[in-house]
Parts: sequence; C-alpha cells; structure tokens
Amino acid sequence: MIVQNFVVIITMWLCVCIFNSCQKKFENTNHTSQDSPAEFKAKINGVQFVAVLYGAAIREDSVISIAAESGDRQMIVFAVKDSGVHNYTLAMNSVFNFGGYTDATSIAFASNEGISPGDSGGELTIVSIDKIKRLLSGNFYFKAFHQDNRTQRIITDGEFKNISF
Repeated sequence: MIVQNFVVIITMWLCVCIFNSCQKKFENTNHTSQDSPAEFKAKINGVQFVAVLYGAAIREDSVISIAAESGDRQMIVFAVKDSGVHNYTLAMNSVFNFGGYTDATSIAFASNEGISPGDSGGELTIVSIDKIKRLLSGNFYFKAFHQDNRTQRIITDGEFKNISF
C-alpha cells in the first residue's frame, strides 16, 4: 500500500509539473480559425466541470500526460503508457495507466485506488494525435477513489479537443 501511494503521489506530481509547464488559457468559442477551439470538460458526480487551464505532453519515454483545472481549482489528470491513438484502461491497482481527480479542497482521488472491485477504474480514449499541429483529442470516464476516507467520485462524459502538447 505504501508503494502504491508513492506511485500515485509521483504520478500526480508529474502531471502537475507537466500541467504547469504546458498550461494554456481556455480559448473563446468564437475562435475564427478553421480549427475548432480547444476545450476540456466532464461531469463529476453529475456536476459540470469545464477547464480554464489545460495542457498535455507526450514524452519520449512513452508517457502521455494530460491535465486540466477548472476555475474553482478542481483538477483532472491522466498519465498513460503511450500507445498512440488507443483505448486505455484505467484499472484499479494499475501502475502504468492512471486517472486522477482533485477537488477544490485539494482532496485527491485516483482511478487506481480502491478496496474492492468497482471502487475505481475507467477508460481514456485518445481519438486523434496531430503531430504536425501538436494537438490531442479524446474522451474519458472513470471512477476515482480516496483511500483514506473511502469516498468515490464518478467522472463521466469527459471530452477534450485540440489540447496542445
């Protein structure tokens, strides 16, 4: 359990570092370019989450990291072993593929935490990677679990479009 908590902390730290180095203000939906504007949104326990800051990175060491923050400081982060355009399973106890959610009070929930099956898990699907324009798009859903207080957050209808990396 200590090793698993260490992996979660290191992964979240990595995502936050990438997020801070790749953050971008949310673009206006009246964007006049031929490309659609960047966006990142989801529902957390049924309540809409819309990111105002977001970023992504594809590292040469085969990791895709994505992070987004709402105006009230909630965060959604991902770190997955890079397989390109792919359907990534966010399984409980996974070391390689991870989704995380931090609420506005800084309580962290993870897709790879839990006590019993059904506590956590989900999917992240990368639907496009444009290496020329350096844009990433996809969708996701997952259950995230907080080990200490044994609570869960359900993230649904997740979608990100044209996130720069």
